[in-house]
Amino acid sequence: MNTLKVLVSLLLVSSILCKGADVTCTSTTCGVPACGAAASGSWTQGSTAQVCAIDNCPASVASGLTGATDNFCTSCPGATNGSTKAVFANSAGTACVAAAYSCLNRVVATNKWTDADCAVCTPTTPKMKSDGSGCQAASGYLLIASLLSLIALLI
Repeated sequence: MNTLKVLVSLLLVSSILCKGADVTCTSTTCGVPACGAAASGSWTQGSTAQVCAIDNCPASVASGLTGATDNFCTSCPGATNGSTKAVFANSAGTACVAAAYSCLNRVVATNKWTDADCAVCTPTTPKMKSDGSGCQAASGYLLIASLLSLIALLI
């Protein structure tokens, strides 16, 4: 009976605390600054000498993180949204999100976001600007602002 309790306890701990996936950092010395901040756990050697991984991924990375980075989210990804993996940190660093491109390191000229990317990367500005340069407030607010501007011009 005691053996069974120990086995069940080990299974629970291993399901809650698991090593993250391998990521390539800027050096083979795992840690900050090479891998970026670890929002939870710490960086450790990965499966080979050239990669690193988070030693204990949290049970959930959908919210409540502090200082999450893309490397952290790649090592401890969140839930998949369709075919998009949640391997990017949102702009606030509080969650791992399923965006088409990095919320923190996007190259605007080549990596075009959509409204869906804005909604997960910058929830307070969930709509993509028409020129693709960034995110903006929802259209209801913009419509009201446009109407007020038009009224001001007519007066």
